[in-house]
Amino acid sequence: MCRRPQCRSASCYYRNRHLTARVVLLEGQRLLVVEDEPLIAIDLRMLLEREGARVMLAHSIPEALEYANYPALSAGVLDFYFGSENAEPVCEALTRRQVPFIFFTGLAERLSQRRLATLVVPKPATPETIIGALKFVLSPEMRDIIVKAQRGDNARLARIEQEISEGEERAERMRWCVAKLARSGADTSVAERVVATTIELVENLRARSYGGSLSEDARSPVPKPDEPLL
Repeated sequence: MCRRPQCRSASCYYRNRHLTARVVLLEGQRLLVVEDEPLIAIDLRMLLEREGARVMLAHSIPEALEYANYPALSAGVLDFYFGSENAEPVCEALTRRQVPFIFFTGLAERLSQRRLATLVVPKPATPETIIGALKFVLSPEMRDIIVKAQRGDNARLARIEQEISEGEERAERMRWCVAKLARSGADTSVAERVVATTIELVENLRARSYGGSLSEDARSPVPKPDEPLL
């Protein structure tokens, strides 16, 4: 741990902050599930309600758009493709309201480049993977980062040097949040893939702009659950 009282580097700040971080629970969270397969929708609802969440289930895009305006919505679990339609209007509605979401889809390879930073849980998945992904986007340390990524802020990293620096800090915050969730026993496999994608995006932007690379702190692997964070 850095002992310098005036040190404000991202790595020092987030290593110290983990000491007071809260374990994320789904109990009391109001979640929007958008799924057109009845059996999958029922399974998801039962899974989330067992965790104490309150679930609003939408079987179509129009129904999902109605629920997306619910004022106390915490997060969304979205299938992306509905026949000839997709859930992009729902993504936009949730993003406008700063509500984080994850994709639960069997067609992850067909998602647009715009959604690279969105957590994707491929079907089929274990309950632990789904719960772990939701805990990641709902964690206090990550919620604002996830919402910014949903707005397409990753594309802005190419514009100015400050944005590249913020992208590096974002990767560092993600990395340490994943480590904390892992220590609590949550499945972080999906979150780790998002961290890797974020690091790759920033690395590519920095290489194109300056011929440099991400800092060692942000680029290093996510610590294992039994490894110290300090």
